Amino acid sequence: MNRDFTKNMTLKYIIALSIIALLSIASFFTLDKVISSQKSNAAVLNVTNRQLFLAQNIAIFSLVLVNTKGENETGILRQELLATINEMENAHKGLIYGEQSLNLPGKQSPQVHAFYFQEPINLDKQIYNYLAEARALANEPSTVLNSFNPHLLFILNDFAANLVDSLNVVANQLQKESEKNNRRLQILEIIVLGTTLSALVIVALYIFHPMVKKIRQESGNLVRSETHKRLIINNAMEGIITFTQDGIVESFNPAAEKIFGYVPNEIIGKHIATLISASYHAVLNNYLKRSAQAGNKIISDLADSEAEGMRNDGTTFPLEFGLNGFYRKDKLIYLMIVRDITERKQSEDELKKARKKAEEAARKLEKSLKISEELREKAQEEKNRAERFAGEARTANKYKSEFLACMSHEIRTPMNAILGMAELLCETELDKDQKKYVQIFSDAGETLLQLINNILDLSKIEAGQLELSDDAFNLRNVVEGVIEMMRGSAHKKGVALVCFIEPSVPELLIGDQTRLRQIITNLVGNAIKFTSKGKVALSVNNTNKHIDPCCLLFSVSDTGIGISGDKHEKIFESFAQADSSTTRRYGGTGLGLAICKQLVELMGGTIWVESEPNKGSVFSFTSNFSIQTICIEKETPPVNFKGKKILVIDDNMANRMILKNTLAVSGAVVTDVEGGKKGLSEIRKAEEGKDPFELLLLDCQMPHMDGYDVAKAIRKDLGLLHLPIIALSSDNSAEFKDRIKNLQVNGYFERPIRQSKLLEAISHALGKTESIIVQPVTQKELPPYKILLAEDARDNVMLIQAFLKKTSCTVEVAENGEIAVEKCKNNSYDLVLMDMQMPIMDGNEATRRIRAWESENGRKAVPIVALTAHALKEYADMSLEAGCDGHITKPIKKAKLIETIFTYARKYEYKYPDGKYGAS
Repeated sequence: MNRDFTKNMTLKYIIALSIIALLSIASFFTLDKVISSQKSNAAVLNVTNRQLFLAQNIAIFSLVLVNTKGENETGILRQELLATINEMENAHKGLIYGEQSLNLPGKQSPQVHAFYFQEPINLDKQIYNYLAEARALANEPSTVLNSFNPHLLFILNDFAANLVDSLNVVANQLQKESEKNNRRLQILEIIVLGTTLSALVIVALYIFHPMVKKIRQESGNLVRSETHKRLIINNAMEGIITFTQDGIVESFNPAAEKIFGYVPNEIIGKHIATLISASYHAVLNNYLKRSAQAGNKIISDLADSEAEGMRNDGTTFPLEFGLNGFYRKDKLIYLMIVRDITERKQSEDELKKARKKAEEAARKLEKSLKISEELREKAQEEKNRAERFAGEARTANKYKSEFLACMSHEIRTPMNAILGMAELLCETELDKDQKKYVQIFSDAGETLLQLINNILDLSKIEAGQLELSDDAFNLRNVVEGVIEMMRGSAHKKGVALVCFIEPSVPELLIGDQTRLRQIITNLVGNAIKFTSKGKVALSVNNTNKHIDPCCLLFSVSDTGIGISGDKHEKIFESFAQADSSTTRRYGGTGLGLAICKQLVELMGGTIWVESEPNKGSVFSFTSNFSIQTICIEKETPPVNFKGKKILVIDDNMANRMILKNTLAVSGAVVTDVEGGKKGLSEIRKAEEGKDPFELLLLDCQMPHMDGYDVAKAIRKDLGLLHLPIIALSSDNSAEFKDRIKNLQVNGYFERPIRQSKLLEAISHALGKTESIIVQPVTQKELPPYKILLAEDARDNVMLIQAFLKKTSCTVEVAENGEIAVEKCKNNSYDLVLMDMQMPIMDGNEATRRIRAWESENGRKAVPIVALTAHALKEYADMSLEAGCDGHITKPIKKAKLIETIFTYARKYEYKYPDGKYGAS
């Protein structure tokens, strides 16, 4: 019996255990599945809400981006927008493909598949399109971002119309699914508990202890399940509130605390209306009243609504809530899920404003496009008109240039004969009146030639054809060369001409020395012309020391007639002078200053005048030059006069200052006095003090006691035969030269003086005391060259033949280019002078044919120099391109012609009359 009982009990025990095990496995499996589903729903709900938040941010960032102008701010907004897009895309991928760490099941979840892949919601498609448009906007160049960007309009419209509503629908559906799972979980808990109790009753007599243990184990599982539910509620992003059918609050999760500003013990036990603005109390009370009348029936007409929330501090805010009911122990409990939608409302308001602005912008754009089209048509008309005017201007400019070139040629051709014959007449024996008459028409011819040159320069500047060169040159040589050239004009009028270059001015420069010389020559020439007595001074100063390129200031001052203030601007205009009487009295066309102004501006400087009537004028201009880093121009080695005691006697303070500064830089100890008597007194003091002067620079033209008398007194009265004396004078007459030869001086110079020559003479005088009278240089005799002159103008032929009459050269004449070609084929010449304008065949064509014949027959090229009355550069280029070796412009000076022959004629050994050999 006992054995059968035990066996029966054992069988019952096994059966009971089997039943309990089967029930437990089924219950636990079901419970685990429900809990997993609950976790998945909660995770999906959280991600969905996160997507809603990110979608809002994307819309806001997009709107701000297209209304931002600065590049830095735009770059930051692009990064923020792209980061938000990536974050939302990653969240979406987690939902679609699953993320185990976040409890996201992926698209195998029925809820995810239904909401994200099936119509009508199809969130996957909506989010993909939304992110694609947002990414396209983020990558738009700044130049095309604007407030009516199509990507922005899609984002705003799609977000407002579809995506927000879809996300809210999904969130609400997921929330309802979560609540259903909660109810299923509660039912499952009751089933598991009932099954467990039944099983315990069946096997209580046999396995009490194991059943108790099993019950504890099951209770623990239930506690953990409740804990899970509590964790979900406490960590939810939305506020979760439960309250009774009477409206009394029972629970209040942390999210609700943040939303309303209450802690649980402050709100639990109070009416739910405490959290709602008074304007919504009637709706809420009506709902609770109808709910109470319905008994156990749940009224769901407030399932998804908006209201105005009331915080603990009394402030209100827009509130969205979902209201659902469930039964707990036959007691109806309401679950309210709330969201603070302040940001969403603001976004909606901003979207509305943005949409309104976009519509206004679109209207304005349409209007602007219409205006732009009208302006474009007008601009095209103006462009066509401008092109037509430009074409007419080019044609007119071409005709103008051709006319000027033609006039230049026609005027220069007879001018060549006039000036050349005047030069030849001056070399003949003439009486005083004849020399005067010849000089008059020579000066008139030079004036006319200068006028032609000025007109051509002005024409080239206005046509934009004048180009500046960048040559290495020595500034002092240019400035002193101009002064030396203008010395004769100043001497004729009895005007002192002085020059001073500041020691800090760099002398080795790079620039257009030809145009600089032209400007200085014009200004100095004008100063001499309008000054009847006194002096003309040229000074050069450095305005930006130790800087490359350097800016030099040139000033030409005079003591002439002056200019009234209202004429200062006018004189720089073409064909303008201060008044008409100036032209009648002094001559001139008024082109010189206009050309100077244009040239100065081309050289990067400015020109101006400071003047008052009868008080003289100061013309100043600035110009930029580069400093030679490699000394292309040979620099004069510095002179060392350190400690040498030198006396300067000159009544002119400016002359004394220039000499003193020049010598002081070389280290000399300079004393200057303003008259002969004071000079003699200084010499006596020095001799008596046993500290005599080592050199005297003596001006010859001084009042009371001139330089001649001072020199005689030094040599005879003081007996100082050893003191070197260098005489300085502005007089270049034969009488002066005769007087200076009778004085025992060591050298003399005509003012203005080249610094290099003066320093060389001083060095020589300090080393030797014998007289060193400067002798004129004689011109070297031309070898017996055989020259072919191709020239159709008879007077020019006679002129060149006359220039070369007293030389050993033989000149043959060809009346046109065709004859010149034949003569070159049949004869050998040392040089061909080729006129460019001839009948039958011009000089360019003749030169090309000569060069072609020489090449075909292996003949050595004969030097060909172009003679032309055209002064424009393009004509010189044409002659060089045709094959000429050089180019000289009419009118031709005798010295220039001889220099050209020396330069270009074939070089060979020639025996000079003195028996010496040399290469010519």
